[in-house]
Amino acid sequence: METPTLSPKTYVLAYFVLLALLLINILIGFLNIGWANMFIAVTIAAIQASVVAFILMHGLFEKVLVRLVISAAVLWFLILVTLTMTDYITRGWVPVPGK
Repeated sequence: METPTLSPKTYVLAYFVLLALLLINILIGFLNIGWANMFIAVTIAAIQASVVAFILMHGLFEKVLVRLVISAAVLWFLILVTLTMTDYITRGWVPVPGK
């Protein structure tokens, strides 16, 4: 079975894309734009993770089972983030006696 190969040009391009996204993420950190700051930073980090998974880890060229495992991991991560945020947001709704 022959595995697809990527040219070195693709790896160099992915490297520079990751560096550019890192620079953007750092510069966004210096701006004070309120709640959007975290949203933008997480979005950029998700794009960076996608570049690493799809290009550097050859996620685009894997079989269906590997893609299914990657999709399940992303879904599980989203479930964990959702449950964590619902816990954080709903704190303080029920008054605790003694406080």
